Amino acid sequence: MPCECLVGSDGSVIMICSRGRKPVTPCHYCGKPITSLCDYPVGEGKTCDRPMCNKCKTKIGPDLDVCQEHNNPDDIFKTQHGGAS
Repeated sequence: MPCECLVGSDGSVIMICSRGRKPVTPCHYCGKPITSLCDYPVGEGKTCDRPMCNKCKTKIGPDLDVCQEHNNPDDIFKTQHGGAS
């Protein structure tokens, strides 16, 4: 059973022993845990998928978010219209 040492923001230390856990993917920009992936279409039905936290993403519609690189009028239009230019 692997054990992991976690340090809280207040400096407290916690030991967690378990069968393991899935690693948390960090935000591409700041390293915080992600809440979204970039929805910008890159072709062949795929999206950018850059991982982002709530602070670093830009919400452009229901279930539509873009990363900082795709946060411009042309890319937002393309994302909102399914890749249509």
